[in-house]
Amino acid sequence: MYFLSGWPKRLLCPLESLEQPLHIQTDPQRAFFAVLFPSQLSIWYCRPSVLIVSYKELSKAASQFGPYKQAEWRPDSTMIAVSTANGYILFFEIPSARDKYLYEPIYPKGSPHLKGTPHYKEEQCAPLLNLEVKKVLDLQASITSLQSMLEDLLVATADGFLHLIHWDGMTNGRKAINLCTVPFSLDLQSSRGSLLGFEDVCIRDMEYCATLDGFAVVFNDGRVGFITPVSSRFTAEQLHGVWAQDVVDGTCVAVNNKYRLMAFGCAKYQSDGAKKDPLKISSMTWGSEGYHLWVIDGNSSNMKPQRNANNGSQQLGILQFQFIKSALTVNPCMIHNTYLESNWPIRFSAIDKLGQNVAVVGKFGFAHYSLLTKKWKLFGNITQEQTMMVTGGLAWWNDFIVLACYNLNDHQEELRIYLRTSNLDNAFAHITKVQANTLLLSVFRDIVILFRADCSICLYSIERRSEGPNPTASIQILQEVSMSRYIPHPFLVVSVTLTSVRTETGITLKMPQQACEAESIMLNLAGQLIMLQRDRSGPQIRDKDNNPNQRKHLPFCAPVVLAQSVENVWTTCRINKQKRHLLEALWLSCGGAGMKVWLPLFPRDHRKPHSFLSRRIMLPFHINIYPLAVLFEDALVLGAVNDTVLYDCLYTQTSAREHLEVLFPFSIVERTSQIYLHHILRQLLVRNLGEQALLLAHSCATLPYFPHVLELMLHEVLEEEATSREPIPDPLLPTVAKFITEFPLFLQTVVHCARKTEYALWNYLFAAVGNPKDLFEECLMAQDLDTAASYLIILQNMEVPAVSRQHATLLFNTALEQGKWDLCRHMIRFLKAIGSGETETPPATPTTQEPSSSGGFEFFRHRSISLSQSAENLHSKFNLTKTLSMPSGPSGKRWSKDSDCAENMYIDMMLWRHARRLLEEIKLKDLGCFAAQLGFELIGWLCKERARAARVEDFVCALKKLHKDFLWPFPVIPASSINSPFKNGKYKTAMGEQLLKSQSADTFVNMEMDTGVSNTPRSRSWLGTISSSQREIDTVSSHGPHMQDAFLSPLLSKGDECSIGSATDLTETSSMVDGDWTMVDENFSSLSLTQSELEQLSLELASKGPHKSQVQLRYLLHIFMEAGCLDWCVIIGLILRESSVINQVFSIMQSSDTDGEICQNIKTGLDAVDKWASTDCPGYKPFLSIIKPQIQKLNEIVEEQVQPEAFQPVNPSKVPEQTNSRAEESRTSSSHGTNPQSDAGSSSASRHEEDKAKTEDEDSFQEGSYDCVVS
Repeated sequence: MYFLSGWPKRLLCPLESLEQPLHIQTDPQRAFFAVLFPSQLSIWYCRPSVLIVSYKELSKAASQFGPYKQAEWRPDSTMIAVSTANGYILFFEIPSARDKYLYEPIYPKGSPHLKGTPHYKEEQCAPLLNLEVKKVLDLQASITSLQSMLEDLLVATADGFLHLIHWDGMTNGRKAINLCTVPFSLDLQSSRGSLLGFEDVCIRDMEYCATLDGFAVVFNDGRVGFITPVSSRFTAEQLHGVWAQDVVDGTCVAVNNKYRLMAFGCAKYQSDGAKKDPLKISSMTWGSEGYHLWVIDGNSSNMKPQRNANNGSQQLGILQFQFIKSALTVNPCMIHNTYLESNWPIRFSAIDKLGQNVAVVGKFGFAHYSLLTKKWKLFGNITQEQTMMVTGGLAWWNDFIVLACYNLNDHQEELRIYLRTSNLDNAFAHITKVQANTLLLSVFRDIVILFRADCSICLYSIERRSEGPNPTASIQILQEVSMSRYIPHPFLVVSVTLTSVRTETGITLKMPQQACEAESIMLNLAGQLIMLQRDRSGPQIRDKDNNPNQRKHLPFCAPVVLAQSVENVWTTCRINKQKRHLLEALWLSCGGAGMKVWLPLFPRDHRKPHSFLSRRIMLPFHINIYPLAVLFEDALVLGAVNDTVLYDCLYTQTSAREHLEVLFPFSIVERTSQIYLHHILRQLLVRNLGEQALLLAHSCATLPYFPHVLELMLHEVLEEEATSREPIPDPLLPTVAKFITEFPLFLQTVVHCARKTEYALWNYLFAAVGNPKDLFEECLMAQDLDTAASYLIILQNMEVPAVSRQHATLLFNTALEQGKWDLCRHMIRFLKAIGSGETETPPATPTTQEPSSSGGFEFFRHRSISLSQSAENLHSKFNLTKTLSMPSGPSGKRWSKDSDCAENMYIDMMLWRHARRLLEEIKLKDLGCFAAQLGFELIGWLCKERARAARVEDFVCALKKLHKDFLWPFPVIPASSINSPFKNGKYKTAMGEQLLKSQSADTFVNMEMDTGVSNTPRSRSWLGTISSSQREIDTVSSHGPHMQDAFLSPLLSKGDECSIGSATDLTETSSMVDGDWTMVDENFSSLSLTQSELEQLSLELASKGPHKSQVQLRYLLHIFMEAGCLDWCVIIGLILRESSVINQVFSIMQSSDTDGEICQNIKTGLDAVDKWASTDCPGYKPFLSIIKPQIQKLNEIVEEQVQPEAFQPVNPSKVPEQTNSRAEESRTSSSHGTNPQSDAGSSSASRHEEDKAKTEDEDSFQEGSYDCVVS
């Protein structure tokens, strides 16, 4: 494969001329090229491109002969024939002045390339040549083309005839050939084709192809083809033509015999991205190494030559296009300059199996490079390098380099082996003489295979020997196979490879160990892949005692053609029982026909194969890149693609013709990869080989891109069948759908394919794969909520809104239970979009979820608003137009539509029910995470649920559950009898308590969640007040929970009133923080603790839970205190073992008209805790003793409340309304808060009244009217 690289180059001529070139032609050795002008002939040296001699026709002769048209070299490069417009042929002789050179390279001092190097003059210097007209021949016919053929010159004339002329200027007496009598067909295998069909046909350009023994021709009507004699005689009866399809505007042709290429120039060549006038190619020829192409732009013939402003040279219309020959060619820029200067061009390259060493071959010798050490190794003796010409390529065998070469000193063909680690010298090489010229070489395991010029294949065994200080390798001939009967020309053979491939698989072999032996020869004959398989039909060789190199080897069967148009072949001898299909297959690159794989077929479970089942099958498939290598286990093809970039804006329009950067885009070659497994699976399913497809797919199921393979196969079949205009008699989509159901990724594959496909094709897809409602329910049962959310979008477009709402409710409830908060937010938006009649598609299903409920309180990081605010402020982050049903902004906008009201109420009911379930199951940690992630108004809801879900029924059970959820250790009785310094308020952790206060803003938000909540400062926020001391607090808090309690100060006179439960104190801590720091500094020196007190202090610190749990508990304490859930406050106070919390709760109970039932419940709960502590957890007894006076006061309060209410009926449904109305209003207003997006004066009173009115609706709604069950 050829890849165009970079921009083309333009040839500069040192001579001044008013003419533009019209024809270019290299000599047979590609050392010179001739440039033809209308009245001038120039000879140039190829590398470097320098002018040697130029012949200018006199004006008198020019008028007689007419302008020059074409030129052709004699095979020995001693003569040039030039045709003219008036039917003349001029024969120019090129005498060479011996040992005289026009140009010599100049090397810097100290360069190893001195003039004493062998072949220095011939290889490095441009010789002195002359041009002399030897003979003029008048053919008396208009000449259209010239072509050299051995000792004759083939001349095409405008009347459609071909004439044979000797190079001495005399006709050979053969009869001219009329082109109208030559039959043409589409290929050589066809029967005799049709004639050209018109009389005025003639050949515009032609070139002889030695390997195919014929002529590539371009006709005057633009059609191109190939003419070859079917026998050795060159007569009209023995010629046959083949058309080159899809070319209708051909102008010229150039043949690359080295790489078996024919390049046809076209009248309107326009590369990708070019916006300027197309390039009209009038003549072209290949360079010496076959990597670049000389081209003459026909558009330049009408323009005057332009002079280069830098050096005064004249710019000719001759361009040089650079090509890259696949990945087998090493980039010349990385090759050592010392080797490249004297051995250009690079002809062969090879890399070892580990990809760590590269060897390259130029004109003489070779060199190798280590990718690990970044060093080249060259011949120390340059004479040894220059006397060795590698002819058949090279290959790596372990640490050895194997190559076939010609020894110029001894005139002998040799097979040499060099050790990589030793010096590059013939003294360390193993040299074996061979009989004929070697053209190709390859290595398979321990066997070297050679293809020679006599069309024979020779197998050698290679063995490592560790004799002497340096290990060597020896080779011994094993077997010879003659292929002269099948190969017309040895240069037609592209590659010869020894493989382990057989028509039978390894299971059916008589000897299983033969599965990886050298079983067959793969020979690429001009695109025909020929297989020679060992004949195992006779007796098998089992002589294990003899030397394997001396025993007789099995013969090969007759050759079989496997495929056509083959460019590259890949196979491996590695063994992998899990991926036998891929490793035992033969992979073929067939150019424009795509790729093919000769895949083995295995019986399932090692059963006996059916007699009618083939052992292998050839499967074609197309890829979008040019393949360069196959990764067998990874099911990947590595390849390259050509891309172009246009730079036409670099110059103005007036100078556009001068700059090649404007005329042509910059060509880039990029390496890439492509998966192919879906093509093979599809081909197997088409051929009813589903069992083989399953075996192959299961062997590759662990590949990371296997889900993409299934998706690609489904998508391609769907696109082809659903968009087909003709009815499909046997559709493949149901078969593919059934095949995909065999894998656990079936549900994801279908929905991903659907979302990447047009809506119009969905009905066709789901008719084959199943109802999307059923698939949605399967996702729910499999707990795959992300995939279920994708199916919900499908249902939204295919079903009525009621169905979408039902399934969205199921998914929403499931997501709530599993803590998929990101999905929950999207479901809220989705449900509201359904209710408001929005038709746009919801956002893409999230692929990642936030942390689970174990650490999900991070939602309020850097919040400076009330903790009870709703989630409306999250609009900018989550794009939720209406998050929850609480008012935000002008209430009229929120409740303008009845549908909005109904949907909001519908969503609120589900949120309330989930919160109620979490409370009933005593999952306070999950409740806090739920409220933080979804912006749930926990305080307002708790106010309504004080006497119901928010009531603690079993204090002991709740206490145990909180200890478990928050990883809080149970208290233990200290071994020492010394009283704690914290008892009776002797000392107080002023800094620690203040620190916890300040950090309760981030109570459950310190896990670095990227929620992106905006930080809006508010003057009355108890969180915003700590901003002034945040840096100091962060410094201390970074040292963990033990650091914060290391600073002690005497108990402030303010006493227990400075507790975290007071909302007033929380809003005034900013002035206290600095004061606390001052008091800590002043009083720290006055503290004096005994050793026993320090031990007691350490014990109490160890009995505390994690710092994060402590912060979370204090946050929840604040929430419950604001909501009036005093029983939960008591439980949290017990866990924290802080008497200030208990005192504050009892103070509230005394100062307000607290419901007697709540007081009774707290009293009963504390009695149960005391009883439990006495029997199961004595560590709580000291703290219960501390708060015993408060418990006694509670008993008195309860007794006082019971007496007047002893004969009053209690209505549980009205418990929330029996509290003090003013306190309730204050709590409600503070809990609802003010949204930053709403007006400052907006009130929540109307919403509070509506909450009251809807209490009964909620109760009835909870009874099951909104429950959805999977059908």
